[in-house]
Amino acid sequence: DAYKRYALVCLKMYGEIRPPPAYASLIVQEAAQQPGYVKELATAFQEATIEEVRRIAEENATEITEDDNRYLVEEVIQSYTRHKVQLLKETYLTLSLSEIAEQVGVESAAAAEALLADMIAKGEIAARIDKDS
Repeated sequence: DAYKRYALVCLKMYGEIRPPPAYASLIVQEAAQQPGYVKELATAFQEATIEEVRRIAEENATEITEDDNRYLVEEVIQSYTRHKVQLLKETYLTLSLSEIAEQVGVESAAAAEALLADMIAKGEIAARIDKDS
């Protein structure tokens, strides 16, 4: 289903589902209004923890596989922590690595540092890591 793929790509890229373009067919417009795993993932992506996002993906694994969206859903899950870091950057000036790890759902301060270093290197965020504080 094209709309499901569109919505999953939006989640991965923007952290939210953007409305389909006005020129999209009526079928796509109607698909956007239907409940399903994509809407559940989007809600959890914005409001819940990574564990909740994973739980929804696991509960809907059969349908996701039938739709041939398994790989795309995995990419959405992987993008979750990056989007959470970007949201933290907009809210806080300074955070410790352990606070970042806790808020975005990575296992340690070292993992948070590695994630931040990668995001800084890729230009996804403008930040610096100060080892002294």
